[in-house]
Amino acid sequence: MVTNGRSDRPLNCEAIEQLLTELENHQIKPSENTKNQLTEFQKLLKIFDEASIVVVTDKNGTIEQVNDTFCRISKYERHELIGRTHRIVKSGYHTSSFYRDMWKTISAGEVWTGEIKNSAKDGSTYWVKTTIYPICDDEGKPEKYVSVRTDITEGKEHEERMRELIESDYVTVIENLQNFVVKIKDQGSENYCLTLIEGRLAKEIELDPKYYQGKQVVDVFGEENEQLMFEQVQEAFNGETVNFDFELQGRYLHADFSPVFQDGTNKVIEVVGSVSDVTDLKRSELAVKRIAYHDMLTELPNRRKLEEDLTPQIIKAKKNSENIAVLLIDLDQFKNINDSLGHAAGDELIRGAASRIQQVGTETLTESASLYHLGGDEFLCLLYGVTKQEAKQCAENIIDAFDYPFSYRGGAFYQKASIGICMYPDAAAHSAELLKYVDLALLTAKESGRNTYRFFSSSMKDKLFSRFQIENDLRKALKSDTQFELYYQPINTTINGTLEGVEALVRWNHPERGVVSPLAFIDIAEETGLIVPLGQWVIRESCRQLRWWQGMGYTSLTMSVNISSRQFRHGSFVEDIQSILVEEGVSPKHFQLEITENGLMENTEEMINTLKRLREIGFRIAIDDFGTGYSSLSYLKKFPVTSLKIDKSFVFGLPNDLGDEAIVSSTIQLAHRLGLYVIAEGVESQDALVNLKQHDCTYVQGYYFSKPLPADQFTNEILSRRTKNED
Repeated sequence: MVTNGRSDRPLNCEAIEQLLTELENHQIKPSENTKNQLTEFQKLLKIFDEASIVVVTDKNGTIEQVNDTFCRISKYERHELIGRTHRIVKSGYHTSSFYRDMWKTISAGEVWTGEIKNSAKDGSTYWVKTTIYPICDDEGKPEKYVSVRTDITEGKEHEERMRELIESDYVTVIENLQNFVVKIKDQGSENYCLTLIEGRLAKEIELDPKYYQGKQVVDVFGEENEQLMFEQVQEAFNGETVNFDFELQGRYLHADFSPVFQDGTNKVIEVVGSVSDVTDLKRSELAVKRIAYHDMLTELPNRRKLEEDLTPQIIKAKKNSENIAVLLIDLDQFKNINDSLGHAAGDELIRGAASRIQQVGTETLTESASLYHLGGDEFLCLLYGVTKQEAKQCAENIIDAFDYPFSYRGGAFYQKASIGICMYPDAAAHSAELLKYVDLALLTAKESGRNTYRFFSSSMKDKLFSRFQIENDLRKALKSDTQFELYYQPINTTINGTLEGVEALVRWNHPERGVVSPLAFIDIAEETGLIVPLGQWVIRESCRQLRWWQGMGYTSLTMSVNISSRQFRHGSFVEDIQSILVEEGVSPKHFQLEITENGLMENTEEMINTLKRLREIGFRIAIDDFGTGYSSLSYLKKFPVTSLKIDKSFVFGLPNDLGDEAIVSSTIQLAHRLGLYVIAEGVESQDALVNLKQHDCTYVQGYYFSKPLPADQFTNEILSRRTKNED
């Protein structure tokens, strides 16, 4: 029976059987083919009927036909469903927008597929996978809808259980994380609020999730981090992944924030992040960094830290139109302390010097001064935002700080300092220039007598270029082997004025500059290490000349050669000089090596061992420029030397300068008591010679007898006066 399109006939395979019966009753006999098709359809429909819910509704959604499966699952009788809409099984799980979207789709004549949670007559719920097929008229407008549903309740319940388990585990995991996680949303106008904060670390640092959830990010992590947090979160909402460190409640924390994008767009809908405690790692990092960037002796920042600090300071000064002054401080002749009193005394002096310099900065330029220990006896003071006059005053205060003695183990000793100063931007444009020019200014201060300061000037730059040129020319000269020449000055006895020996003095005949004074190139050769090959040339050339003179019959002559401390420190010095003498056929007993007093005081124990080896071979050893250095008498008696050479600065004033006479007299007496010969340099007058004789000086040397001469001239003018029989 059908009424208004509705039927109580079940929508199932029994309807096919009933249809066949009605056809027979009306004496309508279908063909065998039709009967077979209907039978097959009946079998398929039976299978379909048992597996799925089938419902036919009109265009308004009113139910017209249902199958038995719908009645079984919904627990409604067929007559309770016919004439009703699906609201009868509505569970309230889905939103109204869900149903609006569904009706919008099927009303347009399109098939809709989705999952729906329904409610049975007894209040239980079930899930169905639903497909709704519109049955349209000739104009494409739906007249009816056939919906086919499959019961997926068991699968959805399993899915729900899994979801609950996952959520439960997720909460457990999050709550027990050693770090903590956050979710942040922009509530509008860059009003960034926490929507989630969870994790054990949050509780440890007293960030209660219940209290802080919903708060603005800038209000959560302390006032000191307010600007940092705002900038980092803002960058994350701009689509960038950010990571940064910050401090909170005595801990070092590391944060990673990442943007979450809306599907298929570049719009950031929220930011998620994690915050970890890196306190132990940070403290280890800071400890390592302190070791890397600080000097262990003075605990001051070191050269590496200066190199990192200087360029940013210059950039800042350029931006703010400020000055920078760099003061390079070097302790005068500090090596003498190390070598005479030991490294422990030297270390104590370095610490004391650092303290005095720091005190000057604290008293005069507290905020602008940074002090660095560059190593050894060098310090650098970086002054930001100061005038040239303030830099000058600071340098004077530092020099004054060294006016009173340092104490060590009950004793006291004085230590002076020299300072080079360079200003930015007046004298240098960048960090490399500042450091290069301040070094040159320091060198100028030392050349000016030490215990003073000098500002860098352009004339020093010219001097620096000149030094560079000399160094290059020196290298070329050593390769050519034709530009250097030895001059010889006689050394005579005071007893009868006879010639005892000669001193070889190197001269440089530059192809463009002419004769270059040793004062202009020896120091540069020392600094660059070129003194080693130059010294070897001098030794070899003087050996050849001595052998030539010996071949002429002057067999008792002694050749004196100046040796720099750098040559002595050269690892193979003893072997090299011994090899040269063997090759040139000269005996070491006719060779005297002269080294300055200060040169002897460098690495004294090593120096003593080298001197002993040389004496064992047969060389004579003389201490040159005696009286001008800082040697200790305790070391002097240990040095295996054969003679002392009194510096000419004490001989010039004889006999009128009583102070010079007292020094010369004392030195001669000291030498004699130590069993040493004495050679007085710089003898230029008869009066000086007489005075030296009166004090029993053994040998003399100076312009009174002869200036240094080339070999040929020396042979003709000096050796010719001496008969070969004297040998």
